[in-house]
Amino acid sequence: MSDAHAPAGPPVEEADTQAPVRRYWRLFLTVVALFVVQAAFQGGPVARVLEVVLAGTALVLAAQLEAGRERVLRIAVLVAVGSLVLAVLRVALGRDGDAGGGLLLVNGLVVAVGPVLILRSIARHPTVSVRTMIGALTTYVLIGLFFAMVYRAILLIDPGAFASATGDLDPAAMQYFSFVALTTVGFGDITPVASLTRTLVVLEALIGQIYLVTVVALVVGNLGRSRRQG
Repeated sequence: MSDAHAPAGPPVEEADTQAPVRRYWRLFLTVVALFVVQAAFQGGPVARVLEVVLAGTALVLAAQLEAGRERVLRIAVLVAVGSLVLAVLRVALGRDGDAGGGLLLVNGLVVAVGPVLILRSIARHPTVSVRTMIGALTTYVLIGLFFAMVYRAILLIDPGAFASATGDLDPAAMQYFSFVALTTVGFGDITPVASLTRTLVVLEALIGQIYLVTVVALVVGNLGRSRRQG
C-alpha cells in the first residue's frame, strides 16, 4: 500500500537532472550580459557598477555548481558583495575616474575563478550532455573577458602598452581586441607594443586555439556519450 502512494521515480529524477541545466543556462546568460555591457558602454560609473554586479553574479552562479561545497559558495558571495560595495563607494566618493587598477583587478579575479569552477564541475559529469557543452562555451567566453580586463589593468599602469590605428583604447576596444586575439583573427588595428602585452597576447591566442581543438571539440564530438564508455 505504501508503494502505491510513493512518488513516481522518473519525474523526481528528471527534476534533479534539470536543475543543474538551468544553473548552467543562468550562468551563460549572465556572462553574455557582461560581454554586452563591456562592449556597449564606454566606461563611466554606472557601467563600472553594472560590470561588478554581473561579474559577481557570474562568480556566485559558478560557485553554485560546486555541489556540497558551501564554503566555496560563501567565499564567492563575500567576494561579489565586497566588490560591489567597493565599486559603489568609489562612485559615491567621485573617485571612479582614476579607478584604480584595484577594482579592475578584482573584476578580473572574479572572471578568472569562474572558468576553474565550471571546468571542475563539467569534469564530474558522468555523461557529456548539453550542460557540459554550455559550461565549455561559457568558459571560453570568460577567458576572453578575463584577458580583456587584464589588458585594461595594464593600460592603467602603462598607457603606451598598446597602439591603436584609430586611437581608441577604451574598455570596449580592449574587449574587442581580446576576442580578436583569442580567436586569432588578427585585424591589426590594435597592436601590443610592450613586451609584457605581446607575451600575454600570444598566450591568449595559444589558450584559445588549444581550448577549441581539445575541450570544445571533445565535448561536441562526444555529446550524449557516457564517460565510462571510453
